[in-house]
Amino acid sequence: MSSFLHRPADCRSLSLFLKPAWFLLLLLSSWQFAAADNQNPSIDDETTDRDPEAATEEEPALEKRVEKVQESRTRSFTIAPHRLNYLLPLSVTNNINEEAYASLGDFEEELKEHEVKFQISLAIPLSEPGLFTRDDGFFFTFTMRSWWQLYTSELSAPFRETNYRPEIFYYRPLRFLRLGNGEWSMLAGLEHESNGRSQLLSRSWNRAFVQLNWAKGNGVLSLRPWYRFEEDPKDNPDDAKGDDNPDIEDYMGHFSFSGIYQWPESNHEISFLSRLNTATDRGAIEVDWTFPLFGKVRGMVQVFNGYGDSLIDYNVNQTRFSIGLAMSELL
Repeated sequence: MSSFLHRPADCRSLSLFLKPAWFLLLLLSSWQFAAADNQNPSIDDETTDRDPEAATEEEPALEKRVEKVQESRTRSFTIAPHRLNYLLPLSVTNNINEEAYASLGDFEEELKEHEVKFQISLAIPLSEPGLFTRDDGFFFTFTMRSWWQLYTSELSAPFRETNYRPEIFYYRPLRFLRLGNGEWSMLAGLEHESNGRSQLLSRSWNRAFVQLNWAKGNGVLSLRPWYRFEEDPKDNPDDAKGDDNPDIEDYMGHFSFSGIYQWPESNHEISFLSRLNTATDRGAIEVDWTFPLFGKVRGMVQVFNGYGDSLIDYNVNQTRFSIGLAMSELL
């Protein structure tokens, strides 16, 4: 097995990689988006004399994605996907977080570096589209991610960590923006994320966020700053009330930058998510690649490097490589 799976990367070298990587990803993504579809017109609520042929041009993939979620509102027993839904039977890390489980006796000594990782993510529209402008609306989403020690028979294959992330937000297209020859939109909302554990294993935070999206053809770039709501400090680590992780922003940052691109001909999709705290030079980057296999099932490869692969690992620097299946697309 290659050496990177046995040696944690230094956080300073990670930050040196992340900063130029952001600019490189932005340039590559912008080039791909511009080459994808230079004929896509911007949609303008105030335009009434548009060319009939231009009206038939294909809309950006992000607007199609929002429409699919809105359509689920009118269908019985239908819930639309939000983030990727996936099952990764082989997920290997170079730095399993044994220290967090030291309070459980010999539990941490039996943890294996290879486990199963999966995610379920759903979106529900809460309002009719067109509350204040065309295609806007309120949404509720729920994402659950789990890290399952399936191959650790010595511990009866426990779920090492599960994170729960409900969100409620308002989505609005920003058709008055003309920058970059693409379509702009925004989200604003609240989110809670926790691992549902108690005392020493408890991790959680609550945030308000704004997300700005730029879509062009089959690609999207997003910038998402957030504000963390402060909690009262704990007098004792064993206390049930109080802040479980007061330094979480030192590792998880204050914003994320992400992107998605889909190749229509091959139906391959690649996405990235990066976080960085510029004051501490800590953060993370995750890259996902999905491709068609059969039916609606897709193959998936995921690479993660940095802090915060899970909440219990928010202050642990690791590299993780995972392969498996995806059951949805981002676009």
